[in-house]
Order: sequence, then structure tokens, then C-alpha cells
Amino acid sequence: MGKKRPSGSGAPLAGGALPNLPSSSLWFYSAGECQLSRCPLEFSGIRQVSCSLRHVAVVLSDGRVALCATQEAGALPTGKPKYFSLGKLKVTAVDCGLSNMLLLSADGKLHEHDYVASISPFHPIKRLHDRRIIQVACGDHHCMALSKAQYLPTLVEALWNKGVEFVACGAEHTAVLSKDGLVYTFGAGEHGQLGHKYAKHEPLPRLVVELHEVHVTQVACGRHHTLAYATSSKTVYLFGVEEQQQRSNGDIHGRFMALPMQLPELDNHGKKGTSGRTYKIIAGGNQSAVVLLEEKFCDRGMNRQIAKVEPGMPERWLADGNSDQRRRTKQEIKQIFSSTACVNGSFLQPREKDCKTSDISWIDLKAASHFFDMIANREQVLQQISSCLKNYIIPELSQLPAHRDALAIFLLLPECSLMHGSQESLPLVAAFATAVNNLKPTSLKILEKLWSSLSASSLSKHVLMLTKVIVSPLNSTYMTLQDYEIVNQILETLKKLYKVNMKANIGLPVEEFYIHELCDSQFLCDDVRAWHTLKQENVDDSCMPLLCIQFPFLLNLLAKRQVLQIDLALKQKVEVLSLLMNCMEESSQVPGFPFFFLTVRNTNILEDTLDVLSTAKDCDLRKALTVEIIGMSSFDQDALKRILFNHVFEDMLNPEYGMFVQCGQFSPLWFPANPSFEPKTYFLFGILCGLTIFNCASIYLPFPLALFSKLLDQQPTLADLKELDPVRGRSLQELLDYEYEDIVDNYEVCYIATWDSHTVDLIPNGSDTSVDNSNKHDFVNKYVDYVFNKSVEVVFEQFKRGFYKVCEKELLKEFHPKELRSIIIGNEEYDWKKLEQNAEYAGVYEQQPPHPTINIFWEVFHELPLSEKKKFLLFLVGSDCVPVFGMDFLKITIMSSPSFTEDHLPYAQTCFLTLKLPPYSKKEVLKEKLLLAICHNRGFHEEDQ
Repeated sequence: MGKKRPSGSGAPLAGGALPNLPSSSLWFYSAGECQLSRCPLEFSGIRQVSCSLRHVAVVLSDGRVALCATQEAGALPTGKPKYFSLGKLKVTAVDCGLSNMLLLSADGKLHEHDYVASISPFHPIKRLHDRRIIQVACGDHHCMALSKAQYLPTLVEALWNKGVEFVACGAEHTAVLSKDGLVYTFGAGEHGQLGHKYAKHEPLPRLVVELHEVHVTQVACGRHHTLAYATSSKTVYLFGVEEQQQRSNGDIHGRFMALPMQLPELDNHGKKGTSGRTYKIIAGGNQSAVVLLEEKFCDRGMNRQIAKVEPGMPERWLADGNSDQRRRTKQEIKQIFSSTACVNGSFLQPREKDCKTSDISWIDLKAASHFFDMIANREQVLQQISSCLKNYIIPELSQLPAHRDALAIFLLLPECSLMHGSQESLPLVAAFATAVNNLKPTSLKILEKLWSSLSASSLSKHVLMLTKVIVSPLNSTYMTLQDYEIVNQILETLKKLYKVNMKANIGLPVEEFYIHELCDSQFLCDDVRAWHTLKQENVDDSCMPLLCIQFPFLLNLLAKRQVLQIDLALKQKVEVLSLLMNCMEESSQVPGFPFFFLTVRNTNILEDTLDVLSTAKDCDLRKALTVEIIGMSSFDQDALKRILFNHVFEDMLNPEYGMFVQCGQFSPLWFPANPSFEPKTYFLFGILCGLTIFNCASIYLPFPLALFSKLLDQQPTLADLKELDPVRGRSLQELLDYEYEDIVDNYEVCYIATWDSHTVDLIPNGSDTSVDNSNKHDFVNKYVDYVFNKSVEVVFEQFKRGFYKVCEKELLKEFHPKELRSIIIGNEEYDWKKLEQNAEYAGVYEQQPPHPTINIFWEVFHELPLSEKKKFLLFLVGSDCVPVFGMDFLKITIMSSPSFTEDHLPYAQTCFLTLKLPPYSKKEVLKEKLLLAICHNRGFHEEDQ
């Protein structure tokens, strides 16, 4: 301790000798002075003392700890000590640091106490819960813990798929016998006990070549020697050297290589003939022995098996037997279903030698499914299995070793009907999900590999098991903290399965993950509102499960669209409240408006729109859009928005406008490699696309799926190039498929890309680098990367920046590209009968029964091929896709005009979704005129003149 101490008698130290001190008293030595001073505090039964700069801790014989503080650094402790205990556990050791101390309990667990903590006086150090600590030490700013050495089982990877049937151990070596009669040895070899012709250690199992042609049926190990026995030749092979001679039916000297020893054909009375009997070899210490046993008593030690479901066992369990049979059934069920190894061993296929470590062909999922189906209606059996799962299997799941054999239980449990109820299955499924999430990274990686090998139907059972049980807690009136934890664990496991399904391309439709009960408008509204609250309070959203942010894959497309609408409504509501508050606080200022006014002239819609957007503030873009088109004051807002968006996008996407390029007349559009417009124009185009989402408008946007992939930070592939430029895409695919050596001469392709009327090198000196079988995949990847990324980097980034000026990236990031495309332009889930059912009629066509022209119109329409029907939608609606909410939200009106004759063509008012149809009397004429209109005209917004 330091120099200062309270006054009182002291015991001087002379020559380093300690004076005789009273027992159980506490004395301190002052640094710099040969003086011992007695602590003014009295303790009973002192077992250990630890000191730091300002604290002294004393471990007492009753297992408590007394903590004393000093008034200043180096002073003796004064004042009343604080006493701590670990309940029934005694504290055996303690050490103090500058700001904390460590306590070691009798069971080897480590606990920490913070001197200034105002909560629990101590808490366990969970990261060391599986280690037995024997000593602790603290410095000012670091701590050390010494654990007792523990030898943990380690998988011998080298023996994987060797078909191991039996293992024998000597003092420092091991012998392994396979089902094929091969012997592998490893370990110490200085006595020749490994049989490899030399005295050398082998860290990994190595085949005993001398026995390769011999079908060995038994192995045994002594201290420094090994025996192998071949039943067919009744021969024992011995290798290894001992300090003394081995004795077995005579003197046998150990050897460095396996040499045979013929056994006599004698029975147990010395008579010839061994019918019904077999030899059993035994080795131990420095001894070897051969015993002749009756076959029924000789299982060779290799046929012992763990308890598992045997053929005929389920039928016996289901039978109504006597009390002894029921007792036996209960015993068998507990024996099997209290161990993951027994459950896994019950449903194994014969293991193939070439079975890959990520393959699951060795797991008999069909047999497991059949077994659980058999017992599904036997309540008593199910209850017993359920009890075992709860008490034995589930608790040990997260502690399983990191090996696929052990983790197979995670594939088998979803086959059990007990995991597929609703409320009753919740505890089991919740514990299952928690175990998955608590797996160590190595184990989780192995499990994900096993999942990736599942078929879509098997993976579907896993998903269904989780999606069924989660509905109950989510729909409860009041969710407790425990409910939130259960829900979060299940959702996290679903997310892992979803990622595996997408990454491994298993083929399970994303619709399988949808939980339709969660797509309720009120539930989504509460979810988005909670997210807004967390953002405003700057709280991490991981503290509670939010479907819209963390688990959007559980929501169908309509629900995701609703999330965007709810987000829009909440933001606009916040904007209104903000304006009102500002108005109340600063009454002298003119209040702002919660609307984004977009005023354009009818004769100059595109240019005026771009001018307004170029000067708009970021906050204005997310306000409610209000459109005013000078000269069209009689239209409502829905019609004006449709007019604006249809006109602007029709002009900007027109190939003659020159803003985008097209590989062919009917090919999608793409961004130019050498744009003639300023980057800002593409930025404004991105804002326009964002406004369509923000204002629930569908537009015609003839771009490939790659556009939506890039918006979601996903890389385009060759498949995207095939969509954008089918001819070029097919050529590159043919190059990849060509496997002959003359590829250079046959194709004569270099590392260059010709795109948008320009040719560039894909690598330095690309024009001088030929493409062959060794680099063709790299060439194709670089070609695709150039077309979709490098050639359009500047303009696309401007487009993307404008898009996310309006849209909430955090809400869109988990969309699939196809979903984002559907949100913007609609989908192709056509229901033409519903289009007819929802149609309304005006003018002369508004009559019952339907007008003859209406009858022949629908006859003609339904006979059109799909391509022509899509052209009709484009002609009438401005888009060839169905709105994201379906055909129910697409209501068209068909009307005529007094000035129409059969010589007129039909035309459309896209702003009103109205078809102006002349009163044709003949089907042939109507079809001819309709096709002529939809193939050469687009619908417009002008009124009938």
C-alpha cells in the first residue's frame, strides 16, 4: 500500500522477518517503510485478500466477499465494508482492478463487479461460461483468467467416408478398421506399431499397405503393438516391438511390418474343427491373446449399435398392448428421442464413398417423414416424443459440435408433425429457431450448406414450420417482451432460410415466405409508424422486429406497395404538422404549403416539368403532388397526373428525342455510352421515376430488368444482356458453350467490346489479346460489365441519385428487381375477363342488353394474341402492364360520339382510361380498325374535338 496510514502501533520488520501476528487479522505493509500496520477493520475467517489503488477485497470463509474503499490512494481501508455473495455458490478467489474486480465461484465460473455500477453488484462473464477457471488476475485496465486444460473431441477429417467400423487404441497410437477390411493407423510409431515399415510418427491416418490385399475383420491394440485378423484365412498379423516378448500360444517377437501368423484349427478341447465358433483377438498392455468363442457370443465388438428406430418399431408402438409392452414403448421412445445422435442415426442412408461434405444424400428425409406421418395420430406416442424433445433434444441443439452428422437433427425436426401445429408448437419451434441463431459461426456455416442441398419441397417444410407459428404472437392484442423475443428469433431464422434459398438457387418460390396474415393494412401501418418513431428518436431498429425494414421478404407485393403508401402518408402528415407548428410559433411569417405544386403549360409540358424539378427543394419532392396544366382546368387531379406522366415519359423515351439508345426496333431502351444530354437531365429523369412511385402512378418504362437490379445495387448478368440485345447475348452464350480447342480460330474474338457505335478495349491491349477457353468467362463478364456499368457510369449514377431523392432507399433495398419493376410499371398478371367485367359504358353503349358493337368488340379482343392485347393496353392506358394492385383497379370506359362513322379509327383518352369506339357493325371491320389504331397510334389526352 502507499505511505500514509492511520496513527497507531506498528510492528517493525527486522531483517525481512515477519513478526508473529494474530490469526484472522489484516495487516498492511507501507511501501518505502519497513513497517506493518494493522487494519482498523475486523474480519472473521479471512481466506484471501486483494488490493488495488483505492480498494481492498477480502474473501471470507463463508464464501462472501468484503469490499473496502480507501479515502485516498495508498491509505488503509476505513469505513463500513460492502459484503457480496453469489447466493449458494461460494466465492473462492477475487482480484481487484482499478475500476472493477473479478470473483471466482466454487464451480469455476467467473463474475465481474463494477465499483461504480448502480445495478446488479456482479454479473457472470458469459463468454467463459464453458471454461473452468482456476485463477484470476487484474491489472488497472486489463484482466486475465487461467482455465484448466480441457481435451475436447476433435473430428478426424481424414477418415471421412472411409466407412469406419471399428477403432482400437494403444498407449500412443490408434488403429481403424473400415467396412472394406482396410486398416488405417496413426499416432506414435517409434516401436513399429503402425505397420508402415519404419519407426516414424503419423499425425494423420494412413493405410497399412501390407494389409491392402487382405480383408481384415478385427483389429486390436496393445501398448506398443497392433494385431489384425483375417477371418477368411484365419491369420493374425502382428506388428510392433515391446520391451519384452509378447506371448500368445508361444513366443512371438514384435515386428516393424505386418507379417502373418497362422492359427491352428482347434476347438476349445484341442480337437480339430471350428464349426460354429470363431476367433476373437485381444491385445492390452504388453499382452496378446486369441480366444475361440461360439459365434453367438462373438460380435467382434463391431456390430454394437446405438438405439434407433428399427423396422417394425413404429407399428409396435401404435399397437394396443399390455402394460409391459407400453412400458417397453415408453422406454424405447425415451432412449431414442433423448439423444440427437440416436435420432440422427435412425434416419440414415448407406453412405457412399464419393459423398460430398455438403451433400445430404446420407440423410433419409423420406424415411423420417414416413415415420412421423405414421405416428401423427397417436396422441400418447406424440406426447412422449414431445416431452423428450423439450427436455433433451431442443436444449442441446445450440451446443452441438460443428459437424454435419451432428447438425442433421436440424433437417429432421421439421419433418415431425409436432413442429407443425400452431399455438401448441410455438415453444418447440421458438426454441428451435433460438438454437439456430445461437449456433457458432462454424456450425451455422455447415448448417447453411446442408440447407442449400435441400430440395424445394424439403425447404418448404422448414419455412412452413416457422411461418405457421409466428402468426399467433404477432396477432395477439398485447405482446410481452418474451413475445417480441420469440418473434424476433423466428424471423431471424426465416431470414437465414430465405438467403440460403436465394443464394443457392434452390427454387423455392418467394411466395412461400409470404405471411399473408401480416399483410393487414393496420398491422403494416403500425409497423411503419414504429419505424418512423425509432428513426426520429435515433434508436437502433434491431431492438424490435420491423417487417418493413428487417424482414420485407415476408410481405407480398401488394403489402410492400402499401408500405410505400403508408410511408408517404406519414411523411406528408409530419410535413403538415411541422408547417402548423411553425405557423403557431412564427405567426408573422406566411406559412408554407404541404403540397408540391407542379404547374406547366399545355403546349410545353416536358420543358416546363423539367424546369420546375430543377429548382425544387428536396423536401418539396416528398410532398403531395398537385398538378396544374394551363388549359386543362376542368380535369381532376388523377387525370392531370396521368396526362403529365404519360406526356413527359412518352417524349423522353421517344428514340427520336435521343436521350436513350435502342439495339433494335422492339428492343428495350438503355442509357447511352456517349450521351448528348447533360447528366442533370438523367438526374431529373430519376426524380420523375421516383415521383411515379411516390404518387402511385404506373408508367410505360421499356427498360430491361437490369435497370431495376442496378437501382437495388445488384449486378446485371449475361441474362440481362440477352434481354437488352438478344443477338449479342446469344453470341456470347455460344462462345461460353463452345468447348473445342479451335475456339481462337473459329471465333477470332479479342478483348474488345463494340457498343453504342464505339469499340473499346476491355483490358489493356485488349485488341491484341485473343479469347480462348481459359479466359472466355472473364471476357463475357467484362463485356457485360462494360455495357451495364462502365459505359453508363456517369449518367446512371445521376439517374439513381435522382430516383432516391424521392424514394426511401431503406424501404426499397430488400425488393426484388422484378418487384420494383412491378411497382413502377405494373406486372403481367393479366385477367382479361375481369377487364371486361369491370368495363363501364357511356353514350349509346350505355344500355342493356349490351350494344351489338360492344359484343363484337369483346369477341374480337378475346381472340387477339397476347402481344396484341398488350398493345391495346399500351394504347388505352399508357402502359402494357397491369397495375400492381391487379385488374380490379383497372376500370376502362368505352363510349362513342355522334360524329363517329365506321370509317373512323378508335382512339383513346389515356387520362380518363376511355376508349372512343365508332359504332362498327361488322366484326371484320372492327378488328381491322382496332389493330390499325393500336399498332400505329398511342392514346392521347386531348378531348374529342
